[in-house]
Amino acid sequence: TNLVSNAVKFTSQGEVVIQAALKAETETEATIMFSVTDTGIGISPAGQQKLFQPFSQVDASTTRRYGGTGLGLAISRQLVELMGGEIGVESTAGNGSRFWISLTFAKQVPGAAGAPSLIVSPPRLSRVKLLVVDDNATNRKVLHYQVSSWGMEVEEASEAATALTMLRAAAIAGQPYDVAILDMQMPDLDGEMLGSLIKSDPLLQTTRLIMMTSLNHWGGARNALHLGFSAYLVKPVKQSRLLDCLLNTLVDGQVPLPDAAVVEAVAMPVKTGESGAITPVVPTPKLPKLKILLVEDNVVNQKVTLNQLKSLGYTADVAANGQEALQLLEQIPYDLVFMDCQMPVLDGYNATQEIRRLEAGDRHTVIVALTANAMREDRVRCITAGMDDYLSKPILKEKLATKLRYWSQVLLAQKEVAMLEPNPAGAMTEATLMTSPLIDWEHLHQVCDGNAEFELELLQTFVEDTEHHLILLAQAIATQDWTTVEQQAHHLKGSSGNTGVTAIYAIATELEQQARQHELAAAPEHLTTLQRVFQELQTLVFKAQKTS
Repeated sequence: TNLVSNAVKFTSQGEVVIQAALKAETETEATIMFSVTDTGIGISPAGQQKLFQPFSQVDASTTRRYGGTGLGLAISRQLVELMGGEIGVESTAGNGSRFWISLTFAKQVPGAAGAPSLIVSPPRLSRVKLLVVDDNATNRKVLHYQVSSWGMEVEEASEAATALTMLRAAAIAGQPYDVAILDMQMPDLDGEMLGSLIKSDPLLQTTRLIMMTSLNHWGGARNALHLGFSAYLVKPVKQSRLLDCLLNTLVDGQVPLPDAAVVEAVAMPVKTGESGAITPVVPTPKLPKLKILLVEDNVVNQKVTLNQLKSLGYTADVAANGQEALQLLEQIPYDLVFMDCQMPVLDGYNATQEIRRLEAGDRHTVIVALTANAMREDRVRCITAGMDDYLSKPILKEKLATKLRYWSQVLLAQKEVAMLEPNPAGAMTEATLMTSPLIDWEHLHQVCDGNAEFELELLQTFVEDTEHHLILLAQAIATQDWTTVEQQAHHLKGSSGNTGVTAIYAIATELEQQARQHELAAAPEHLTTLQRVFQELQTLVFKAQKTS
């Protein structure tokens, strides 16, 4: 932690790379070399002599500019030496540094307590050709290493022009690449432009494309899919997530896979039509209405999953982390929780354990893990934490439909699904709110399953949330901050669309599009209209709250 912190602090541009490699081994021990390499300011030979001494810095200017006590490396050295290891540095002033640690560990004896009980065989994808396109050599190296254990034939290109040449040459030779992973941020031609060129070339259209980016920007996944990409990955990408993505992309593209490839089959109920065609059976409105909570910190993933649920006839509330989920579950008896595993504040595993502790056997909320990890031991961990089921990311609509249908039937059989009916007794008593043209009531009734009390609660939440985002939007418009204007307009569009506040939705949609095109001449006028509509809605909701 100390070495990585230092590397980040002293590197204003470039990269920080963390590596672990086998240095030596015997039958009982293995020596591992850990290293942290940066492209920062570097250290002179004289400065290196003082590095691991207490209260020492390379020079006084370092302390003034970067701060620090000079104790971190001294403590690190003591810790490493207490573990019987060594620590050192290789550096040149102005050319970055490489700090390394060498530690020896005892090997686990097979079958002993604590030794891994699961051995997962990696898939063999030896007939699959992959092209990695990225101007960063380290990124290419990481990807190459990640897929090498699966036997894929991997080649690299550092720029778009080289990639196009390689793709065309392979296609002409009758050995086209099955998949190409394109980095979004590249000089000359970025990933989106390169993807468009590939998809517009009839010779290259069979190659499936995966976008990889360091910046998870609004609408990025949607834009990539519109351009013809099969998947969208945000760095850093774990090996298990990359495996999931590649397998889904290859299956979707009907690329023949070796028999030994591990591809999770989807157990979908099917029916045969008059023509003999077999089609999957998806949930229908006749299924019981489930009260669903989606716990996911990634906004793009939230929107994708909510849209999939909507198309299958379901709606869901959203929590951004495990702590928020616990707070919602204290107030609302959800039937089904889709729980992301990796989240800030409180992750899915710990949140699930806390839910089970609070339920104490009196109630059992069905929890389905959303995991980016395709390995068997990760799924075992989900079940061990108290989850009932799991879905691997990226989530396919057919798989989601299968889970919903199964758990709907289970919950119905256990008589734990409460059918939500309109509640006239709890209806809003403020006539002006019920007839307000600001709101699409048909949409709101559908979203809230006719529960008038929840409709008012949802509108109150929308008002509270929108007030804050209108302030941020006004500040962004005043400073001509295009990116923030687009983000805030997008947020308002999403929340107003979900609640059926059509007046705000229409304006926010137009404002988002204009901000994306850097055309903000009409933005002040849109802001004024938004503020006026919001004040009218705020007043109506406040009156309804007082009279309900």
